[in-house]
Amino acid sequence: MTGTHPQKLIDHLTKFYSHEAKFSQNADFEFINSYYHDVKKLGNIGMHSHAFYEINVITKGTGFHYIENGGFDVSVGEVFVIPPFVNHGYYTDGDLTIFHILIHCAFVERYKSELHYLPGYTMLFEIEPFLRATASDKCFLRLNEEQLSSVSTRLEELVALEPKGYMEELSDNSDKERERKKNSNENEIRKIAKTLDLIACLSKLMFDSHETNFRAQFHTETVSVAHTIEYIMTHYYDKLTIDELAKIANMSKSTYIRHFKGVCKCTVAEYIMKIRIEKATDMLLASNKSIGEIAQDCGFFDSSHFSQNFKKEKGVTPTEFKRKSLAPSKDE
Repeated sequence: MTGTHPQKLIDHLTKFYSHEAKFSQNADFEFINSYYHDVKKLGNIGMHSHAFYEINVITKGTGFHYIENGGFDVSVGEVFVIPPFVNHGYYTDGDLTIFHILIHCAFVERYKSELHYLPGYTMLFEIEPFLRATASDKCFLRLNEEQLSSVSTRLEELVALEPKGYMEELSDNSDKERERKKNSNENEIRKIAKTLDLIACLSKLMFDSHETNFRAQFHTETVSVAHTIEYIMTHYYDKLTIDELAKIANMSKSTYIRHFKGVCKCTVAEYIMKIRIEKATDMLLASNKSIGEIAQDCGFFDSSHFSQNFKKEKGVTPTEFKRKSLAPSKDE
């Protein structure tokens, strides 16, 4: 972790934004919101968390990105995903412009089958956020000038579909493109299509970057563990065994257990439970499935097993969590 930054920002009371704080409750298709934030013009972004995913593309300048109790320097061309419920913020004493794409959990849930087929998607949305927490001085996806130009074209097309006036106070593009009707289903479908196209583009770039840079940044053991993390991410609903994962990592069982704990700072069983809770959390926020259905879909023995482990992790039952998370934010 490098860079000069004020500790008071990370110590600031964290705000929480529910889905309803940023997404319309009346539009079935309104799963995506996007905008530019010029930090120099509009001010630093204080510590906050939210119930949705957020793709960040640094389109100009340099700064510092706080995340949980640490952080890392950011610069133009860098791309990363913030999962739900992760505390983060931004600071700069110079120029920094960030393009934010806020993605409702219902979007990820609806298209999860298609998204997981994209080369690089799991790395971008799931593995990279995890590895960033253990190696925060490393950049996993940094676009070159040509790549950033191509991605920026997609960003402009996406922000052009936002309704006029949406988060206008956060945008340095308020004189551009916000002319379309707010709740047009046709407009929302276009947003979904362009968001899927953007995710596919970034996933492919992440895949290519992973092939050329990822192995050079980490020891072989970390790369092998990362491969098993990817397997866990896509098979969390199955009965997973350490023997099976060690085989994927091409390690003995004892060696795999040791290296996994060294990389993840937890046991294999603890990590699998963490992922199942995260997936269940997404389903609670994005679907009308019952507690029993979510428990089954996420690999728990039954609803009781799910509720006990969820409360242990979140401090509340699944039902209580859903009610509190979907309530409109008092700050909005």
